[in-house]
Amino acid sequence: MSFITKNKKLAASIKFKDIKSRINQTIKNILFKNLEKQISLVTELENNGVICEVSNKIYEDLLCFANQDPSAKKSPEYILESYLSFQAVLSYRVANALYCFSQMLQTNESVINLQIIARKISETAKVKTGVEIHPAAKIGSRLIVDHGYGTVIGETTEIGDDCYILQGVVLGAKSIAGNYDSKRHPTLGSRVEVGSFARIFGPVKIGDDVKISPWAVITEDIPSNSKVIVITTNQVVKRRNF
Repeated sequence: MSFITKNKKLAASIKFKDIKSRINQTIKNILFKNLEKQISLVTELENNGVICEVSNKIYEDLLCFANQDPSAKKSPEYILESYLSFQAVLSYRVANALYCFSQMLQTNESVINLQIIARKISETAKVKTGVEIHPAAKIGSRLIVDHGYGTVIGETTEIGDDCYILQGVVLGAKSIAGNYDSKRHPTLGSRVEVGSFARIFGPVKIGDDVKISPWAVITEDIPSNSKVIVITTNQVVKRRNF
């Protein structure tokens, strides 16, 4: 049973067609802007059901956000029109669809060109929203990035369904430079909550239903149904020498 089916009351409380059409139009605006020299590709994406699939994912993200964030007062429209962190997820969905679609193309040049466009969409969203999500990251349904500024999600990151991520979170590689070209970013299970400024480094696995407290630094696997708590941080006060 889908999230929308289970939340008929919420879905019925908004102008369903209006919200859906605005999401579709936003997707097409992004595509037309970035594919101005390949307009026929937009039609191909639509005919292959890619735009519809992306729209449905974004709509689920939106409803889930409205359902969980009390600041939004249960209004998907409020989030759609004013939350930059949601725009980051929306842009990721579009960029990821292009990135995945590029794998179906026949020539290396076409693949690279489409991946460049996907990356441009990601970079534009980063500048606008302060959230960086690599278009190749694999992210499940109903992702919420709340506040979001400074959050970075790396290329080989995998995230399950119904995850909630706050601002300043880094899902990154262990090394600064010289990282290997393979799986080097974390895998998060479903229903994982990541607090502000938490950092998860390397190809570690975070199980389902894990809650990670703010400022945690994780470099090892965390089993399902766990809570990571930062017990204390060292704060030193020294007398000034005038």
